[in-house]
Formats: sequence, C-alpha cells, structure tokens
Amino acid sequence: MGEEEVALVRRSLEVFISGDRDAGWSFWADDAVGIPPADWPEGGELRGRDAIRRQFDGWNAVFGEEWTRSMRIEALRDLGDGRILAELGFESTGAGSGVRLADQELAAIYTVRGEEIVHGDFFMGWRAAREAAGLE
Repeated sequence: MGEEEVALVRRSLEVFISGDRDAGWSFWADDAVGIPPADWPEGGELRGRDAIRRQFDGWNAVFGEEWTRSMRIEALRDLGDGRILAELGFESTGAGSGVRLADQELAAIYTVRGEEIVHGDFFMGWRAAREAAGLE
C-alpha cells in the first residue's frame, strides 16, 4: 500500500514543479489540513485546500514567482499509515533582496487517504521533518 501513496505524492510534486500548480493542488482533498513551518510568520493550522494554497502562494513574496521551478525531489520515504516524508531542494533569489538562495531545504510529511493528500506538515529543513517523523 505504501508504494501507492509514495507514487501519488511523487506525481503531485512532479506536476507542481513542472509549473502546473492547479494540477498539483488537485491531488489535495478539499478539506485538507496544512501546517506551515514552525518559524513561518503566518503560522497556525490551515483548513481546506484553498487556505493551504493561499499560504503556499504567499511564499512567492519571499522566494519569487518561479521558485518552485527549481525544486527537486531529493527523497520520498514511506512512514506507514499513509504518511510520506518528502525532502525537497530548491534554489531561488530573494524576491525583495535579490540575494541568491542556493541549496535550500524544504520538507513535508504528507498524509494520503484514498487518492488524495489530506494533511501536510511543512518544514524549512530536512532534519526538522525527520525529527517530527521520529527518524532522528
């Protein structure tokens, strides 16, 4: 069963990275819950795919409009119970500062039920996500 969840998360990320954000978000349940990174300015639980998407789109203000195009999937790990750890890398240029941001880490623990992502915990580092997953 874990292979199917990993494949779903991989497909959603690949589509998102390709630039088709609408298709990427279509993998999420309408009533999904998202948790932004702990140190993100607008923290707190986000209820619903549209709320998660608005928050995520707000990252464009920090990283620029095209930052997701440089994303790469570094690792996907089945944690069991429909939970998948995704470790992603990306590069960008600070939208306001113009400072180049190389070798950035982003991670998420997704929960998949059926054919949809129903929960996503996001982290601004792989280690924090691994700790939250109980791997470190």
